[in-house]
Amino acid sequence: MNTLISIISGIVLAVYQCSAIAGTVSDTFSTGDTLTAYHLNNIKDAVNDNDIRITNIRSLNIYVDEVRKGALIDSMDGFSPTHFSSATVFTVLLDSGYVAYVSTNGDGLYEYGLAYESADCTGQAYDQADGANPVLLNQGYVYSNSDPSTGTAYYVPAGSIPETVTIQSYTNGSNVCQGGSGTWQGVKVYLNEPTITGITNSDFVGDLKVGF
Repeated sequence: MNTLISIISGIVLAVYQCSAIAGTVSDTFSTGDTLTAYHLNNIKDAVNDNDIRITNIRSLNIYVDEVRKGALIDSMDGFSPTHFSSATVFTVLLDSGYVAYVSTNGDGLYEYGLAYESADCTGQAYDQADGANPVLLNQGYVYSNSDPSTGTAYYVPAGSIPETVTIQSYTNGSNVCQGGSGTWQGVKVYLNEPTITGITNSDFVGDLKVGF
């Protein structure tokens, strides 16, 4: 019987100690102390306090046709951060861990450019990574381009490492190959793999809303 009481006391003490991290509890215990109703009520109050705190931890989410798609990170106008009221792009943290660039028009992923080392927009595609947030590269991200057709989804794999590339051509918004030149840090871009990123372009086509 004494062994059973000791086991129960140990379990309660462990719960109490964990609860005290967030709850405000001043009681302390030593081996052999007797737990009273007063002490147990303090433990109960601390646990309930934790429950309230956890319930109140809420993220602002993106919904399409009332279906949650991910958590809103920030809002942008093209490449630049902007106020929510003038945003053309939402950056959304997906449940897969990837970040998606989403058009606020509700017509799918936002369209950004693809760059190539070739002169005719063939071969490996790149996205510029000069000054990119290292966390973004660790997460990986998804956007769209009109090559070969409007709304084609592309992704930069999680953990991508920038490399020096010399760009000679790019496509940006019209599926027309344009000449360009420049040497910068780039990351490789691939056609989207929904089994990896967790989404397709059509996941963000519909009635777009934000909410808790």
